[in-house]
Amino acid sequence: MERVMENNAIDASMPIHFTIPKLGKGIDLYDVQLCLRLYLEGLGFRSIEGMVGESHVSVINWVKK
Repeated sequence: MERVMENNAIDASMPIHFTIPKLGKGIDLYDVQLCLRLYLEGLGFRSIEGMVGESHVSVINWVKK
């Protein structure tokens, strides 16, 4: 008797192969350098977010590096 799978069920014995590589957003190096320069000049993370258009969390992560 064959094993019947319900809809949307994933069989653990069947490997999942991803065919499309994840490219990501591709942050421009100029934007990163600009954010770091603005941070060094004393601007806050949220004000940099408003000026450059990048998330303040991204700016925090770049500064931590």
